[in-house]
Amino acid sequence: MMSTARIQLNPELHEILTNTNFDDFTVLQLRDKYQKLTNNRIPDASDARRYVYAQLKRLVEKGLLVKEKRAGQSKHSYRKTNRFCTSVLYPKGQLPSDHSQITRNESSCSDDASTFLYSKLKRYKLELLTAIGESDEYESLYTELPSMGDELRARYRQSKDYSSKMLGKVKAIESLIEQLPS
Repeated sequence: MMSTARIQLNPELHEILTNTNFDDFTVLQLRDKYQKLTNNRIPDASDARRYVYAQLKRLVEKGLLVKEKRAGQSKHSYRKTNRFCTSVLYPKGQLPSDHSQITRNESSCSDDASTFLYSKLKRYKLELLTAIGESDEYESLYTELPSMGDELRARYRQSKDYSSKMLGKVKAIESLIEQLPS
């Protein structure tokens, strides 16, 4: 069994990341929340982004967050892992033994299967719609640009295959949700 990790965080990042509703986010979303909470302590947005990114990178290396790239999107997103949920996070300047500010994260994670499945379903449906839109556009471009036929056909097939895969994932999650107790 893995021991519980004790992780020290910047107090404002601690407050943001231990919030139950803050999961599946980008660097810029976290930066904006950080800037708002600190009243722009780091005035330059690029410097703030670099600071936040360095903190995220550290949490990814420790296995508390996972970095994901979504289909059809250029930005990576970050999601809390089970290790995040079982770790003890505490604000910088506090000792791990000072229980007043220490957060054990089970409450800030989606232990509830229903919440987890609905979140995943929402993400998969968005990816499915993106893939369908992409294949529709390749199909439309095929009639407008016959000279690019081979390339457009290949891309159309790839996006159709991907949308079929995503549809399978949506159906799997929906069938699990149907089995959940009311």
